[in-house]
Formats: sequence, C-alpha cells, structure tokens
Amino acid sequence: MGIALLEALGSLFLTLFFDAISTGIVTQLAADEFLGRKTNLKKSFNSALDVIVPLIIGIVIVGAIVIVGLILFIILGIIFLVWFCLTPIVIVLEKGGQLTL
Repeated sequence: MGIALLEALGSLFLTLFFDAISTGIVTQLAADEFLGRKTNLKKSFNSALDVIVPLIIGIVIVGAIVIVGLILFIILGIIFLVWFCLTPIVIVLEKGGQLTL
C-alpha cells in the first residue's frame, strides 16, 4: 500500500513538472517568434525554469477548480475549463505574475 502511494505521488509530481516545463518552453518560443525576436531553446528553457513553481501552483489550482465544477455540474466544469484554459500561458508570459514567491 505504501509503495503504491509513493509511486502514484511520484508519477503525479513528474507529470506536473514536465507539463509545466513543456508549456513554458513552447509558450516562450511562440511568443518570441510572434514578436519577431530570435528564438532560442536555451533561453526558453531558462524562462520556463524561472516560473516553474508558480506554473505548477497555477496548474493545480485550475485543475482543482475544473474538477469541482465537473463534480457539481458538468456544464459548470466546462465553463470553468474555458475560463481558465489560458492560465499557464499567462503565467509564463507575465513571468509568474501574482504567484511569484
């Protein structure tokens, strides 16, 4: 029982970490390309690492809000999902925003 719980938590943490990193890298690359700046994978990776904690916190908060909305009423969950779908992108572009530690 204890090993299975540790495996599940480890898997959850790795999933959140790699989701946040990939979202940060792709968002920064797309923003640089759109604004006409030179794209650089190393710069984008460093930019993603700078906001990794606020990004993970934002992803967890949005996920919890959407899950609660889906449990209460399916349409409410879908509305919350649409409202908050761009939260990770805003966190990356605003360099953490209000969630900076």
